[in-house]
Amino acid sequence: MKSILTGLLAVSLLGGANVPANDFKALFAKHWQISKEFTLAVAEAMPGEFYNFKPNPEEMSFGELMSHIAQSNSEAFANVADIEPLPVPAGYDKRTVIKFLNDSFDWCARPSRTPRTTGARRRCTCGSRTSSRLDMSSDVAWASVPSDD
Repeated sequence: MKSILTGLLAVSLLGGANVPANDFKALFAKHWQISKEFTLAVAEAMPGEFYNFKPNPEEMSFGELMSHIAQSNSEAFANVADIEPLPVPAGYDKRTVIKFLNDSFDWCARPSRTPRTTGARRRCTCGSRTSSRLDMSSDVAWASVPSDD
C-alpha cells in the first residue's frame, strides 16, 4: 500500500511541475489537487470494516478523522469566503465519508471559494487567529499538502 501511495503522490507532483512560483491560483490548484488525491487514496485504502476503529476510546475513529478533514476544509474556506460551510453528513461509514471528502475538496476548489484580488486583503478570523483572507486561504492550501518530513 505504501508503494501505491508513493506512486500516486509522485504522479501528482509531476503533473503540475511547470506552475510558476508567483501564480498563486495555479499553485493553489496544483497543491489542492495533490492533497485531494492523497487524502482520497488513504480513505480508499482503509477497508470499510475499519472505519470505526479507534486506537483508544479518547481518539477519533478513522471515519471520524477523515470526516473531520472534510469538515475542516469546508469550515476554513467558508470562513475565508464569508459563506456557510457544507453540511456535515450523519455517519462515518466509508461511502459517506469518501463522498464528504470529495464534496469538500471540490467545493473548496470552486473559483468563488478561492481568493481574488478584490477583497483578498480583508481581515477574517479563524479560531483565535485574525489574518487577511488571502493569507488564511494560502495557509489552508499549504497545510493540506502532504509533507515528506
